[in-house]
Amino acid sequence: MIITVDGQSASGKSSLAMSIARELGYPFLGSGVLYRLVAYALNENIPLDPFLEEVQSGLRFDLTDADADVFIGQKDMSPYLHGPEVSNQASTISQSPEIRQKLFHLQRSFNKGEGLVAEGRDMGTVVFPEASVKFFLYADIYVRAERRHRQLARHGIQSSIEEMAKRLASRDEQDQNRTIAPLEPADDAIIIDTAPPMTELFDTMMKHINKTLNK
Repeated sequence: MIITVDGQSASGKSSLAMSIARELGYPFLGSGVLYRLVAYALNENIPLDPFLEEVQSGLRFDLTDADADVFIGQKDMSPYLHGPEVSNQASTISQSPEIRQKLFHLQRSFNKGEGLVAEGRDMGTVVFPEASVKFFLYADIYVRAERRHRQLARHGIQSSIEEMAKRLASRDEQDQNRTIAPLEPADDAIIIDTAPPMTELFDTMMKHINKTLNK
């Protein structure tokens, strides 16, 4: 079974998707990480196609923490993926049709028939439209700004909630108005406000999933 978790930046979709993957024992795909990895490669002048082949064969997510550690083979890529330079570059390249096409095929390759929880912005609308359960998450911008502030703090990156709210508002506008795969819920998505506590949200989402599993 494929489960997609789409939504706004810092809406809690990564944490909730990882919790669901752990609960079900399913592989996890954080699609935003792929764009950050591309941004890292471009910033470091690493040839992109061979790098993406390495990603396809060796990418794994360590789901033991609140934020997944990202590995390619034995190399921990997490320290390279959270700085503002990579974040800004990832946001820009997400609008590139060429990059999106490359990553579309890469993302599809993670469905190996053993179940999958895929998190991102267009997982349920573009990449896995056949998913059995689709979620779309949103929250007030200051709820999201505080979450992103805490996330960056865990990686030793300083930020202010006000500045983060401005960045998120800009990213929302960009995501919702881009020509290719704009941020929007799938027609059959379950839409959830993620302002409540994460434990409550997790329970709600698992009820929907178990209902589908038990059909």
